[in-house]
Amino acid sequence: MKTETYLQSARDLKFKIDQLQEERDEILRSMTAIKSTSDYGERVQTSPTGDGLEKKVIKAIERLEKMDALITRKIVTLQIRRDGIRNRVCRMKEGQSRRFLIDYYIKCKSWDEIFEEWCIEPDYHIKRRAIRELDRLDKMHSENTVI
Repeated sequence: MKTETYLQSARDLKFKIDQLQEERDEILRSMTAIKSTSDYGERVQTSPTGDGLEKKVIKAIERLEKMDALITRKIVTLQIRRDGIRNRVCRMKEGQSRRFLIDYYIKCKSWDEIFEEWCIEPDYHIKRRAIRELDRLDKMHSENTVI
């Protein structure tokens, strides 16, 4: 995989994680709403037999809890992949290239945000230089680890 594509996947993962987090928040809001609007209060949670409505409420909450667990697992998986990309970038020596790659690909800042924060004139070649530097580091690393 090309380095730029690999780095871009970190940005894409961030947006996927954010989307999943929104879905998870909606599920948690739904569970809270179901639990709080129930006329049965604690009885819905504790009644062993329950009437038809109680069973439906309990099943709805259980479905939402399963969905929440699934989404949470997906978020963790994506975050681990994203952390791997960040760790690869963090192997670079401190400097403008490393800082750019972290700001742009990991923190998902825009070009304008980066240049404004850095108080420099826009330099759109910085991306190419930073990616070349990461490629060189990866090549050196792979040469040093080959037995």
